[in-house]
Parts: sequence; C-alpha cells; structure tokens
Amino acid sequence: MKKCPDYQIRYIREFESGGINTYIITLENETGYKVVRCTKSAFAVLQQLDKN
Repeated sequence: MKKCPDYQIRYIREFESGGINTYIITLENETGYKVVRCTKSAFAVLQQLDKN
C-alpha cells in the first residue's frame, strides 16, 4: 500500500511460482483500477485501467 497509497484493495490472488509466493492484487480508486504483482522482493504494475 506504500506504493499505491490512494488505492483500496479489491481482490487478492495468491499462488506459488517456482517456490516463491506471488500475489496478484487488484486495487481501485475513484478514477480507475491497477492490477499489480508482488513477491517478497519485487513489485510490478501489470495493468492500469481508467473508469469511464
């Protein structure tokens, strides 16, 4: 949440990939959504969508 302070968590999906726990998290704010991937050592924005 430190990387996306204006967003609220909507969905979290956890899975194991190569022995590493990975989380796909959907975040929402008043203007759109972000889908991010988090591991213990990495954070990446996979998709960013605007609300119309």
